Amino acid sequence: MNSTTIAVDVAKAVFEVAVSEHAGQVRERHRFSRERFRRYLGEQPPATILMEACGSA
Repeated sequence: MNSTTIAVDVAKAVFEVAVSEHAGQVRERHRFSRERFRRYLGEQPPATILMEACGSA
């Protein structure tokens, strides 16, 4: 069974997303608006989600 990790960089207007199933290997990348990001997460199977944000996000 693969363990999926979704890494998210939060900014004011967009969410940069990278999805990986193996350490060091990005399977897909996305750039979402806030609403589209919310829908995207709702469509994903269970995963570990890592979020990063700077002070102005």
